[in-house]
Amino acid sequence: MAVWEQQFDTQCRIRRAVIVHGNVQDVFWDESNGTIGSSISIHLQRRLEALGYADVVRWNPHGGASAATDRDSTRSALAEMVREAAVGAGPATAVPKTTGQAYDLGPSAAVGTESDPAGPDPAGPDPATALKTPASFFSALLRRFRSDHAGRPMAFLVDGGDVLFGDSRSLSESERELLLLLSQTLRESKCSLDSKALSAAEDILVLVTPKLGFIPPRFYQDNPAVSDVAVPLPERTDREAFLRRLGPSLLVRESIRPGTRDFADLVDALDGFSFREMQQLARLSRRLSEECGATPAPVPWRQLVRRYRYGQSSSPWEELDRRKLATLEQTLREQVKGQDHVIGRIRDVIVSAYMGLSGLQHSARRQRPKGIFFFVGPTGVGKTETAKALARFLFGDEEACIRFDMSEYSAEHSDQRLVGAPPGYVGYEEGGQLTNAVRRRPFSVILFDEIEKAHHRILDKFLQILEDGRLTDSKGDTVSFSESVIVFTSNLGASKVEPDDPEPDAKFVEAVRRHFRDTINRPELLNRIGDANILPFHFLSDETVHLSILASKLKPIREKLRERWNAELSFQDEAAAMKAVLLGFGAQNGGRGVANLLNERIIEPLSRDLFGEEEDVLRGARIVGVVGEDGSFRFRIHPKEE
Repeated sequence: MAVWEQQFDTQCRIRRAVIVHGNVQDVFWDESNGTIGSSISIHLQRRLEALGYADVVRWNPHGGASAATDRDSTRSALAEMVREAAVGAGPATAVPKTTGQAYDLGPSAAVGTESDPAGPDPAGPDPATALKTPASFFSALLRRFRSDHAGRPMAFLVDGGDVLFGDSRSLSESERELLLLLSQTLRESKCSLDSKALSAAEDILVLVTPKLGFIPPRFYQDNPAVSDVAVPLPERTDREAFLRRLGPSLLVRESIRPGTRDFADLVDALDGFSFREMQQLARLSRRLSEECGATPAPVPWRQLVRRYRYGQSSSPWEELDRRKLATLEQTLREQVKGQDHVIGRIRDVIVSAYMGLSGLQHSARRQRPKGIFFFVGPTGVGKTETAKALARFLFGDEEACIRFDMSEYSAEHSDQRLVGAPPGYVGYEEGGQLTNAVRRRPFSVILFDEIEKAHHRILDKFLQILEDGRLTDSKGDTVSFSESVIVFTSNLGASKVEPDDPEPDAKFVEAVRRHFRDTINRPELLNRIGDANILPFHFLSDETVHLSILASKLKPIREKLRERWNAELSFQDEAAAMKAVLLGFGAQNGGRGVANLLNERIIEPLSRDLFGEEEDVLRGARIVGVVGEDGSFRFRIHPKEE
């Protein structure tokens, strides 16, 4: 018996109402015959019967009230409720009807009206019609709870608690009346201290809803008559038992037998799956097998799970091969200059992820992100560019680097922008910026730029990401980060560390430690990142590095001229020209300083000189840059020779 079932049984013995919420869309075990497949309503009905509730009435907004247990006593008791509701509806118990709301019992519940002189059918009104509206059902329930039924307790199972009310913060008039009626039902039920009465079971109301937030808090908070029971997703032992029962229904390339490593890994990989989703996974495996006509099944189980989660069976991580991975350092060095020590560490982490060994020291489930890095150092030294270059290498597209400027999250409640606004607030339906982005692009490098500028409360969100590789948004949906690389960047210590400092790396790392441990008191976040993953970037003080950066920045300018006019850009003396561009450059300026000088000394004068010529002159032209005695640049346009 699951823990939540034990809690449900206990609460049903002592409360008048129990709210069951959480994983209520799933299917459940039938312990009587060892099968699985019953809905939450059927499952709860069987539990109520086992507790001694021989008569169970079920209500839902589509079908109204019905006898869930196939007993004459249940049907008779339900018919009596309908008759009492029809006869007893009056000012004392009736709920005012709002315009457009059919909250009275209607003609079907009336007796001997002018439109029906003969009166109702002798068998009594149909409960599904007479008690179809929430108000009519709860009005009848109120009368039932008030009366004494000689030790014949009934259970009332409401399947659809999520549609009874709208926004709990702004209930309509009819919803407030319904809430008042529901609360009155419990408040006016009899209370006795007689030992016989305390031993006897009482009528009970069970509300089923996917989320507790769909029920107004004023109904259950500080109300001793009401309790709530959360139904969790299947635990590991439950998933293992279910996977054993799936057996040959799950068609994958490997032999998934209990006791094998693949079986254990698959059980771990299905963490967060419901039984229904596991059944759908088996259905997908069979459909794929039928489409391919393959024997054995066409895909390994890891690809099948990935196909179910993300809609694609291929993974950029699996598409990596040893030869491509061997070029990682060279590729990153071509795009990021002067930071070879950082690139070496990145290579080690990515190789561990490729070999499937990353994160195993924390959990065998391997749900943590593929890599976690904290880039720290002065501005303009390549921290952001490194993240973009890594995204291009791993996922083939710079757009796979999802960047969040954390200076935009400096307010205390700006964490709602990452995971979504709470229910009832504007933007709740849209979800969170972070969770939506990762849901759309699970294979990505997620860059949190200038993390020290975010509010301290925001950082708590990263604990779950770095530890379990998942994050739950405001709507209760869980997003996986297990296929991504997480990169934090920071300028901590940049204002105090000088380029000629004998130990700049140690000072940058110490600045990060002080910030997390002393300033914001978040040492647990630092522990999840790991000291080895705090990577200090060097000042760009080597002239060779400056020239290399300048050459890389010039490359797109030359390509643009070729693309637009088929023109070639050169310099009369390129070495002298490059030194002229960098004249006065300081190491504190970093790569952005090189870009700023390039814009000031080459791009702007080049644009002026090109603007002064006709389009026909520029097509196929040779553009030659000349440095004047004052260090300024002029560009001579040599038209294409006919």
